Amino acid sequence: MATMSTAPPNDALGPKRVNIAPDEVFQILLSVQSISDFFYGFSPEELRALSAYVLVHVYEKHDTIIKVKTRPSWFGVISEGYGVVLKGNNKVAVIKAGDMLG
Repeated sequence: MATMSTAPPNDALGPKRVNIAPDEVFQILLSVQSISDFFYGFSPEELRALSAYVLVHVYEKHDTIIKVKTRPSWFGVISEGYGVVLKGNNKVAVIKAGDMLG
């Protein structure tokens, strides 16, 4: 799963930050815009400006991103893949590309 955030998720438990050029981030934002309501209405110029501030993080299977009852200092949008939301050992939801978290 890959997420994009506007701040480093220091309170996440397993991110692998990927250094991607702003032009590549812009392409990712364009792609996410087609599947996420969050970016609906952003012009290409606004997405290009935002791409200078967006960080891309990659998570591996079984990485914990956020724990229950924590308040992350960031928010992110899943750009590809999916994640499972667990409460204890019970799956309570699935998050997918285009969903926000944080």
